[in-house]
Parts: sequence; C-alpha cells; structure tokens
Amino acid sequence: MLESCNNDLEWYKSVKETQASVEVTSYGQMDNIHNFGRYFIGGKGNVAMDTIHDVIHLTLKPGKEKELLKTSYNLDELRDLESKIVLITGSKAENRAAVDHFLNTLHSVCRIAEVLIKLQQSGNVRYIGWKLGFTCQAVLVEKLQRQAKEMEKELEEWNREVAHARKIFYELNYYTTRQLLVLRSGVKMSEPSANPHQWRQVKALLESISREITQTNVVNVVHDIAKKPLEDLEVDIHSPYPADMPVESVIEPSIGVASSPSLLLDEQLVTDARPTEANIPHVGLSKEDLSVEQKTHFTNILERFGYCELTALKAIEAVDGGDWNDIENWLEYNGAELEEKFQEAQEGEEDEESEGSVIEDEEVETIFDDEAALTQAEIENTLDADPSQALPASPSSSTQLRSRVIVIYHQHVDENNEEVQQLLEAEVGSVEECIRAIEVYGTADVAFNHIMELKEKEAIFQDSHLPIMPFVQGNALSGASQPGMIGSRNILISVKNVGEQYLRLEELGLVLRQLRLNFPANVQRERKITDLKRGQPHLLVVTPDQVLRASLSLYMEDSSLPLPTPEEMLICNQNTTSEEVNLLWQRAVSDPDSKRIFCLVHAEKLSYHTADKALRSLTEQIQNKGEFSLVIICSSQDEEKSPIISKLHLYRRPYGLSTDPTKYKEYLEKHFVNEAQPSLLEMGMGNVHNLSASVVDHKGSRVRVISSTRAGMGKTLYVTRMKEKLQAVIPRHNSLVTIPVHGPIVTVDSIIECLVQNEDSCGYCSILHFDISPSVLWQMDTVLFSLLINRGLCDSQGRVWRNHPSQLYAIEVTISEAHENMPVPEHLVQKVLEILPTVTSVKPKDALSLMSLAEADSTKIVMDQKTFYSETFQRVYQYLRRHVANSNLDSFAFDHSSIEGTPHDCLQILLRFCGVKDPSWAEIRHFVTFLGLQLQSCERSYFTNPEFVGDVMDGFKSFVVRFMIQMSRDVFSTSSLKGEVAQENEEPDDQEHDVLQQYEIVERKQWEHSSHPYLFFNRDG
Repeated sequence: MLESCNNDLEWYKSVKETQASVEVTSYGQMDNIHNFGRYFIGGKGNVAMDTIHDVIHLTLKPGKEKELLKTSYNLDELRDLESKIVLITGSKAENRAAVDHFLNTLHSVCRIAEVLIKLQQSGNVRYIGWKLGFTCQAVLVEKLQRQAKEMEKELEEWNREVAHARKIFYELNYYTTRQLLVLRSGVKMSEPSANPHQWRQVKALLESISREITQTNVVNVVHDIAKKPLEDLEVDIHSPYPADMPVESVIEPSIGVASSPSLLLDEQLVTDARPTEANIPHVGLSKEDLSVEQKTHFTNILERFGYCELTALKAIEAVDGGDWNDIENWLEYNGAELEEKFQEAQEGEEDEESEGSVIEDEEVETIFDDEAALTQAEIENTLDADPSQALPASPSSSTQLRSRVIVIYHQHVDENNEEVQQLLEAEVGSVEECIRAIEVYGTADVAFNHIMELKEKEAIFQDSHLPIMPFVQGNALSGASQPGMIGSRNILISVKNVGEQYLRLEELGLVLRQLRLNFPANVQRERKITDLKRGQPHLLVVTPDQVLRASLSLYMEDSSLPLPTPEEMLICNQNTTSEEVNLLWQRAVSDPDSKRIFCLVHAEKLSYHTADKALRSLTEQIQNKGEFSLVIICSSQDEEKSPIISKLHLYRRPYGLSTDPTKYKEYLEKHFVNEAQPSLLEMGMGNVHNLSASVVDHKGSRVRVISSTRAGMGKTLYVTRMKEKLQAVIPRHNSLVTIPVHGPIVTVDSIIECLVQNEDSCGYCSILHFDISPSVLWQMDTVLFSLLINRGLCDSQGRVWRNHPSQLYAIEVTISEAHENMPVPEHLVQKVLEILPTVTSVKPKDALSLMSLAEADSTKIVMDQKTFYSETFQRVYQYLRRHVANSNLDSFAFDHSSIEGTPHDCLQILLRFCGVKDPSWAEIRHFVTFLGLQLQSCERSYFTNPEFVGDVMDGFKSFVVRFMIQMSRDVFSTSSLKGEVAQENEEPDDQEHDVLQQYEIVERKQWEHSSHPYLFFNRDG
C-alpha cells in the first residue's frame, strides 16, 4: 500500500494543488463580491420580466488600487460559485460567517427577484420599472427578507384585487393577467398614430369580444368614457352580477396608479437617480468654492465627459469628499440625464415647482440628496420605516384618460401640524388621513378641495349603482412613497411613473363592457347539447383519437351557429396554467346570456398541481350558480392516472359520437366558405367587395390541406399556382407567406413567433402556407385544430394570433400510406386531417388512370397544365413522341410556339422513358429537365445540324438523341442503392427498348462507381 501511494505521490500532490486552487479562487471571488460587489434587482425598461436571470445583476467596482479579472456576475455564475463554496466549506468553522452572509444575501435576492417577476407578470404596474440596489458590504439579510415578505403580501393583495375586478367585469375573464397588462397599455395608447405592431396584438385580444372592433371604435369608447359624467355611462341592465352586490367606495376614478418605487439601499449605488424636468437639482457650489483638488476634478469632467459646468459642480457637490472614482461612478448613473435637464433649463424651458404639483407625461425618477455618505444605521432605518399610505392623484379635467403621479412634499408632518389641524377641524377624515393628505397636497386648502371632489365622485358611483373597484391603498412598495426621515436629512424614495401608460383594471373593464354592448356576440341563439343537463359540469371520456372530434361535435347540433372560439374551448397541454383553466370556469358559470357551451379538452394532460387547483376552483364557482354549459373531455388512455377523471367521476356521462369523418368534413366546409364571396370573374371586373384569398380555392374554402403519401408530389407547386391566381386579381408581392414547420420539437410559441415575424406580410387577402415536415407532423394535431377550427392560437407569453376571414390557410403535409402501422401520435393528427378540406396529390401512375376518366376529380391533383405547356416539357415530349414512332430525328427541330398532344399522352410517354418504376412528380421533372438541357445543346451544335453534316453523317443526330434518352434514363434509374428504391426500379428481362443494345453497349454502368457513357457538347459547337 505504501509503495503504491509512493508511486502516485505526484498525482496526489497535483490533486491537492487543484483543490487548493479551487478553494482559493472561490473564496477570493466571494471576498471580492463582499468588498466591491453591488447587487441590482430589476429589469431594463418598463416591461415585465420573464425570467429571474433577467432581473438579478451583480457588478464589482473596485478602486484604482486594485484590478479584478471578473467585474460582473449573472445568476448562473453566482449559483455555480455558491455550489463550490458549499462543497468546499462543508462543516468547517473558518470563513463560516462570510460564507453564511454570501449565501443568505444571494437567497434573499433570489426570493425578491422571484416575487418581483410574479408581481410584474400578474399586471401590477406599480412594480414595472421597480429597482433595488445595494452593496454587498451592508448586512441587510433581515431587511431583505422583510422586503420579500412585504412584496409577497402585496402580491396576495393584488391577486385579490384582480379577482374582485373579474367578478365585477365579466369581460376581464377573457384574458390572463399578462394579456390584461397588454390591453391596459394598448387600449390607453390606441390612437391611430400608435405602434402598428402593438395595435395588431391589441386587436387580436379584443376579438375575444368581437371581430368587428376597429381602432377607431376603441378610441371613441375611451374618449366617451373619459368625458361623460359617470352617472351617464351605459351599464348593462341585464348584468349577470347580483343586484345586491355592494358598491365599493371609490377614492379616485382616474386611470393613473402610483407606480413602482425604486429603493435606494446604499450611498454607492444610485438607482435611476435622474432629476425630473419639474425639479432641477439645486447646485450649492460655485467655482470659487472649489478646492485645488476639486478644481482638477472639475476640469476633468468638462474635458473627459463634455458636460456643462452645472453638471460638473453638482457631481462634485454630490460626492463631497470623494475621489475621482466616486465622481465617475456618480456620473455614470446620473450624468447624461442631469446634463439634459440643465441644457433644457438653459434653453429657456419653463421649470415647474415640484411641491404639490402633478407631473403629466413625465417619468418621476429617484432623487437622492447625497451631501454625505449614508451610515449603515441609516440604511437599516430606511428599510425599517413604516409603510406609507399612498393617496391617489387628483381627478383630471382633461377629456382624455390621463394618469397622474403625486410628487410628495419633502417634509415631516405630524398631527400637531397647523395644516393637519385645519383638516381635523373640518372633519374630513381621521388623523392619519389628514396627515397623509397634507403630505401629498401640501396645504389644507388644496387637500380639502381634492377630498371633497373625491367624495362627490364616490356619491355619483353609489347613486348610479355602477360596480367599481375600490382603490386599494398601497404601502411603500405600491405607491408614491413618503421620503424616509434619516437624521436631520430628507431622502426621497420616489417612483418611475409608468402608471401613466396603463389603464386601471376597472377602467379597462368599463371600456371592454362598452365594446361588448356596442358589438353583440355572434351566438344569438342558445347552443344545445342532447342528453346533457345544464347547470352542472359533464365529464366525457373517449378514446385518444376521438377527443378533438368529440369537442367539435358539441357545437355541431345547430350548424347555423358559428364555429367554437378559443374563448369557449381550451385545449390543454402540459404547460397549461391553473389561471387559464380558472378563467374558463369563470366564463362558463358567469356567461351573461348563458347561451354558450364551454369545453375543457384533453384535461388529462394537466399536471397534478394544476388539476388540483382547477378542481378546487371549480367546486367553489359552481355553487349556487344558475344554468351554464360546461363539458370536460378526457382521453381514456391511462385514465386511472388522471386526477381529473377520478375526482369528477360523479359527473361522467356516456356520449354518442359519430365515427364518420364525412359528417365533420361537411360541417367544417360549410363554415370555411365565406358567404357573399365574389367569383374570380367578378373580381376581374373590379368587384372586390368582401374579397378573400379563398376565391382561388376550387371550392372557396378558407382552409385547404394539400397532402400526399410521399415527398416530391407537387404540393408546393399547387400552392404556387394559387398564389399566381391571386396575384392576377390583386397584384402584390406578399400575397403568399410560407411558414416552414420543422423539428425536432414544435410548440405553439414557435408557430406564433414565425407568424409574428411575418405579420406585416400576413395581411389582408393573403395565403398562409404551412409547410409541415413529416418528422413533426405527429405534434400538430391540437395546433392545427386550434389554428384552423378555433381560428386562434395563444402562446405561453399571452400573445394571440387570430385568423382573418380574408386569409387562406394552405397546409402542406406528407402522410404515410401505412395507416394500420402508424404510431399513436401520428394517428391522432391523421384523424384531424381527415375532417379538413383536402386535396391529394396522387402519384403519376395513379394520375394517368384518373386522367383517362370522363369527369375529373377535384380532390385529386394530377398533371399541372402550366407545366405541360412549358417549353421544357414540350421539347422532351415531342422528341420522345417521334422517337417512339421511329421518325427521322435528323430533320426535326423543336418549335417554341407549337403545342402537341394532351397531358395524358405526355405523361404516358414520360412514365415509359424516365427509368423509374413508380416515380414521383419530382423525379419526372428531374428527368425532363436533364434531358431537355441535353436536347437544347444538341439543337445548337453544328455536328448535329443536317445542313452542315447531312451529306457525310446521315443519322448522326438520331443516334445522339437516342443516346441522350438512354443516358438520362440511366442517370435516374441505375442507382447502386440497395433496398426498396433499387427493388422498385429493377428492369424487366425484356430489354427490347434499351437503345444501348443497338450500339453494342450492353453492360449497364452504375454511375456512382464507374465511368458512364455520356455525351457533352463544347461551347464551340
């Protein structure tokens, strides 16, 4: 043993050095983070973040005396460092305090980041643009934990607020919280000059209410609601909500909500510290007050940054006593914006006093009075400060729905304040309310007027019986925050005003409700389900291949009613959220007219957690509800493992389902055809009323599946011909948009991403061509059903794609002939394709039989007429035709203007000579193209021109043509590949047509492995 260890001594030494190196490096990084690190929690811009990696940032800013190899960390790198430190430290006591501080701080930061993402994605605009920054030297773990708890509490309160709004405004239940955020911004900014991309997404969302809503309609409704007295607003008197529902008091009906605060936890990291236009920072220094060192810094700022003197003076004043590195850091965060404000002030723009004023259409940023560095105790006092109650902004006198944010007075107010005493004497509210009013509005007179206006608004709401959301008062995290009082100095923790970009939930609810009243639903008659009772859920369990057909059959009883929509039918997958299912429950049980059928499809695919939450929600919502129609459809495959099936077994019902695909196809074809659609002839005469791309379809269908059993069968050519027909009527460059769908995995997100990228081309009267690879076809059953039948797709980010009636969806697929051996997933998509309008591109051999029939089959694609008339095919066909007739080819020359024969005769001859036993259309085209090029060269050559060589080389051209025919045949038929292809192309024993035998070239060559007899023509002829 000792001898063995001695032999491996060098290896053990290297292991020790490596381990020591990892330990030293990891601890060194941890120490650098502790000494120089600055955490930043928040995203860039005023958008909701999707992942925690986008929210957490760590930068290291050492002084000039030390240089670091690594100056920034992302979350993955931090977690990797965390793992190394945990493994290295183990149970050792040394460095335990530093390690615990690093780990606890990282965990706290991750906790805050996670709840921040939830707050943003849930639509709480107070947290969009929210930022938090601090240095790692500060011992703030307990404060960060408290911060996270406050944010989690805020999230719970916000979720309750959203739920309450959904109960009052039914229309909000069409949308997830992320979609509501898009609408709150998009509807607010829905002027005709708005971003076209944003409006298209808003338009797609609003189609949940009606497809007829235009941008002008939205603008008009928003303006009407803004300028009408609240008692004059139209409210649906047949509202589904209980008449005795209490009307909550409204503190402020304006749109603006106090938006997200940006906390400042350290003097070295100023988060978004930029002055507002209405509050240009005061500069207390002059050039005469500067010391020698400060004058040097002053000159450096002017030369290196190019800033004005005021900016330079303010930077020196802000970091009083700091070195050049501190000044650079301060200017990095504040310089550009501060310079802009000073330049605007110098150009003569009016400054507005910030005290008590309302700032319109301007971001209110964090302003930090940094006359001296904060102490650790002051930082902790800032976090320990009691949450301040945010008051809403004053009502707007504008006819537009505008947002407001209050700039808080930078003063400490208590109950002994003279202004507070005046409000108390007027009995306008409690002590706390009066204090807060003075903090917000400044003087008793202004505060009293605002409070009286708010109370008048509240009375109006109560008299009109209009259910309105209460204004939920926020804390320091949810509104315009009160500056924390630290020592004798005021530190303003202000906000970035993103609230002006969004409608409040209740205001969006009013807009959506008015739009619903202006545009009634398409379903004017009640949908009925035979043998199923209303007022309770129904569970249907069918075989996997019948799930989608069963869901469609629920809506087929009255064929005059429209197809189901995504609002009525939710098709589940493994990523379906409990929110989406809960919204379907709410739409079903609270349907205003109780006419529609709501269906949850493939419920067995829900995760256990999602299914459990959805079932609990369903149990609560169906209690004491009236009539509603709700059907849950599950697959019988592995039904014993499904929590949905096991817990809803009491509601399980038998259901008679038709297995005849013709019934479904006829139903869909009726709905896929646009009514009152002009013909191609009428369109050519200028009648473009109700124009649709479906006019180029032989049956006028908006959906057309082009299928074949193998590749190279002319499916894409069929789509190209439809494009040419459409361009002949409406000349445009983007009438066809091709969406390639390939693997290995295809999701709704990837499909919508492709559509969004091409949305400028996917406009009015266009053909959307989905070229689906056979390798991913099995994943497309629910995608095709949603896109073509439900006419809409929704991805995980809430983006929605809607079909337009003027668009034609061409789906190109290749389906295997072996249906009986088809795997289950491919069998499922086959069941969907069977019920869609389909044309099949048949093989040339089968097409030959169909072309001989007296009446053509419109569902079969045979030889393309334009291809038959083309010069390439006519040249080859005419030469082969004369070759079969043993005509003299020496004197024959192809005439470009001549058209001979019929498509049937042409195809018959091509099948005889192409050399492939059962060719595809692509193989025939390759054969014709190859031979056609050879014949063109032959026609141009002097050696095959009988006028020049006819007297000495009679019959030479005939020999050359015959040789080229055989050569082209061999190139496409003598592959050395073994297997099915080679067996299909085996030649029969009868070789009477083999031209090579006439010239004693008997042995056939495999062109991959040996020289092949080949004729070619030089350029000189």
